Amino acid sequence: MNVVAPPSLSYSYRILKAGKGREINPGDGATLQMSVKNNGSGVAQGVILNLLCENSDIKMEKVSLNLGDISPGSEIKKEIPFSVDSKSKRRRYYIQIKTYSYQIRKGKGICFFCSFSC
Repeated sequence: MNVVAPPSLSYSYRILKAGKGREINPGDGATLQMSVKNNGSGVAQGVILNLLCENSDIKMEKVSLNLGDISPGSEIKKEIPFSVDSKSKRRRYYIQIKTYSYQIRKGKGICFFCSFSC
């Protein structure tokens, strides 16, 4: 029997904003900087990063990113620009992130979700 070591994905994110202040207000643009790291001892195959924002006030150019394979100890960083509609009345915006690897589609592997507000 051949035992394959599993990957172990973790994530971190930062919101990068150009211009004055730290708040993201209606009409502002910003960038979501995502980092996905494989802390496991096996290769994470076919890693996909999906972003979901049910608030139509947030406009994102890319909502699904193919990160490919991530070797043990490796980290991949991606930047995703987004903007807030200038007519938005909300003060908090939520974006859900789902990341999974090819192994998930085979019934094994790692999947994680996170939600954050800005």
